Amino acid sequence: YTSAASAPTAASPPIPAAGGAAIYAGQSSTNAIAVSGDPNASPVSKDTAVYWLEASKPGAYHLRAHFAGSGSASGYGCECDLLVTAPRVDVNDLGTPEFADDDRLACYLPGSVTVCRGGSDGWGAGSPCSGCAPVWTNALHAGGAFTNAVMAPQRVPLLVGAGTTDGVTGYVFDITNVTALAGWCGNAGTAAFGGNDFSFSRETDLNGAACQAGPTLGWCPLWCKDAAARCVVMVTPQLDGQPHPLFAPFSVTVPRDIDGNGVADVYEKAQVNVWNGLYDGVTNAMRWTAGCWGDAAGDVEPAALGRMRTDGDYSHGAPGDGLSVLDEYRGYVLDGGANGFAAGHHRLSFARKELLVEVSELPGLAERGANSLNPAAATNFNSHAVMTAVADFYGNPTRGMGIDLYWAVDAFDVFGPNVEIPFFGHVNHVYRHKG
Repeated sequence: YTSAASAPTAASPPIPAAGGAAIYAGQSSTNAIAVSGDPNASPVSKDTAVYWLEASKPGAYHLRAHFAGSGSASGYGCECDLLVTAPRVDVNDLGTPEFADDDRLACYLPGSVTVCRGGSDGWGAGSPCSGCAPVWTNALHAGGAFTNAVMAPQRVPLLVGAGTTDGVTGYVFDITNVTALAGWCGNAGTAAFGGNDFSFSRETDLNGAACQAGPTLGWCPLWCKDAAARCVVMVTPQLDGQPHPLFAPFSVTVPRDIDGNGVADVYEKAQVNVWNGLYDGVTNAMRWTAGCWGDAAGDVEPAALGRMRTDGDYSHGAPGDGLSVLDEYRGYVLDGGANGFAAGHHRLSFARKELLVEVSELPGLAERGANSLNPAAATNFNSHAVMTAVADFYGNPTRGMGIDLYWAVDAFDVFGPNVEIPFFGHVNHVYRHKG
């Protein structure tokens, strides 16, 4: 709680014990209040003290407040008991309107499903994957290849754990501060599903919704439409269609993003681990704090070090790789790349240098190979195998550059149509390049 007459720091979640001391079960905290009121005034003037209460986790809290007067108020006292309920608020990236395991919001990445949640590094504590690094799978990209970069919105129910048994009959939800990025990732776009990145409607932009509460919770279907979506949802508990007199409105930032840079805290924490892996764990070691990747437009990969190549002309001694923190967090639809990546949407690293390559491939090469000078070579050509070899060599720390290479394939066609060009005549197979 805080004893200051102002709210705790506006963050999501609020910074614990902002400006005050924590109260633990069975313990007490004493604060002196200087009373300056005039008991002879009419009406009697009196001092007030404002306390902001902040729960460390969801639950019901029993608080007992005492007042014992001193000086001219000596011998006067009072006591009151308070029952404060802090409802659980979470999202379920599995898509079902029910609470899953503990605090999935802490691990949520927009457009992704958390399949393994780290527990020993400061997020997802108590999860069945305690001790491992978080692992996510893409939930926005329906196709595997760049040429089929179709987006399908992700349903992420927003849940509030207080219902009719707690005296709450419903909720009103309002989306504010929502992003509206072009496309849905770094190299793929769509004109469908509205312009905002979060909405209460799958098909259009809808910033307001209401629901009736069940016995233990209320929820609304939140739809994610971008891999770097971010919004703030204002939640107003209701009692019989009116704002609840006891449950104050509150806000939830989705995903959890304390420094407000548009990058989920959990992904920043994962990149801290990558950064430290490039060093020996001691030199230039980084610990996550709010703001350690605060500049989303920054380009901060370290210069050549660790497994990175550092010899002569092939060194990449300057920091950065030309891709911003936000671009790498948002990711790209790719057809393959370093470390065995096959195809699909892929988020990049703030700590490792990466190179993105567009491959222009001749469509139907195998079918057309029968008429080529080397039919066997054309028929057996496999661009994925070739580019995998290129990526492996380029990323080699001693023979290559030590930089992770990823690629996307786009169409390239030299067997164009036959056309009649004015003042020139007939031309077979006009060259055309699409991309």
